[in-house]
Amino acid sequence: MRFAFILSIVLLSSSVHAQNKYGSLFWNRTSLYNPASSGVNQRIYSAVTGQQQWLGTTDAPIKGTVLFDMKLSALNSGTGINFSFGKNGSIKRFDINLNYNYQFNLQNNRLLCVGLSGGIVRNKIDLSEVYIDPLEESGNKLTLFDFKLGVIYHSNHLDLGLSSIHYKPSGNSGNYTGTLNHYLLFGSYRFDLSEAIELQPNLLIELDNLNNINPGLRSGLLLIVKERLWTGITYALKNNIGATVGYDFKGKIRAGYAFEYIISSNNHAQQGNHEIMLALML
Repeated sequence: MRFAFILSIVLLSSSVHAQNKYGSLFWNRTSLYNPASSGVNQRIYSAVTGQQQWLGTTDAPIKGTVLFDMKLSALNSGTGINFSFGKNGSIKRFDINLNYNYQFNLQNNRLLCVGLSGGIVRNKIDLSEVYIDPLEESGNKLTLFDFKLGVIYHSNHLDLGLSSIHYKPSGNSGNYTGTLNHYLLFGSYRFDLSEAIELQPNLLIELDNLNNINPGLRSGLLLIVKERLWTGITYALKNNIGATVGYDFKGKIRAGYAFEYIISSNNHAQQGNHEIMLALML
């Protein structure tokens, strides 16, 4: 009984992050899922993102993320911290992680970065909305230790990363002692169409050992004008299509917005997802 209930919290809480787990702007916050990316692109990078999902649905999911990354040039490394919050009906989830990576300098301003991360995921479910044996009520909260490992290859045009996320229950978790592992592959490339215009395709593939037959896939195509204005289209496999637009003010402040239209046949009542972000780049 306790095993089934705790596993259900893990699976249900993953739906807070699930179909829109990393959002349309996933390319803009890679350090959330790959610690090797902290401090790679900018000396200091800080971003705040908010998502309102499944418009038209009662008590629809919401999510927010805050991250701070910085480059430690003297140590050939990078570090960062990120926090995220999600709510989906009776389920709440809090994540906090600390990142560190070492950066190997290659020729022609290229980097090979290897990183690790440690943190805590806290899941909570409101038992007033779920039937559970009173003897099991202590299981309405679950703390998971979150460990991430990642590697990224970075150049002026290409970013290619692979990361592994491990969740392990802690505390009073009954007989459930296994781990839930997620594997993510990220890729981004900038094509120079002219001196003022660039084209940037982005791709994120996620596999996990509970559902490795149907991988999560999220992609986007950005058109970047004069390294300031950017707009594009997004697609999440079997879930949604969308559009995004943003602007970099003097290369130091980035503001962006994305809207996703639900195309899943199981989500007729859902109108779409909103996502906004604000970032500081130094």
